[in-house]
Amino acid sequence: MAEETNTNVVETTETNATENAPAVETVSKAEYEKLKASLDKALKEMHILEGYKIAIDNIDEVISIIKSSDSIPNAKERLIERFALSDAQAQAIVEMTLGKLSGLERQKVEDRL
Repeated sequence: MAEETNTNVVETTETNATENAPAVETVSKAEYEKLKASLDKALKEMHILEGYKIAIDNIDEVISIIKSSDSIPNAKERLIERFALSDAQAQAIVEMTLGKLSGLERQKVEDRL
């Protein structure tokens, strides 16, 4: 649980399992914002990687959809509709190079998830 105590300090309270007493850690607002930005970045990356995994698992169909589309926006729309992807995931897929489809890159995506 995080509570903002003033504009410069954020306190987090955790329960100490051995003594069942709360342990309080104080971080500055700047540190909190940096951690939050880092978490947001990691969550966005995970979201894109989940889209890559869907694309890799269905690669033949993804390639067919992209090849048969008359434009990139049309390909994105069809990918979103077919695989329930977000716009960001579909954009990442249409921008993905063919090298990302190799077995090694596939394993990297799965490892990062």
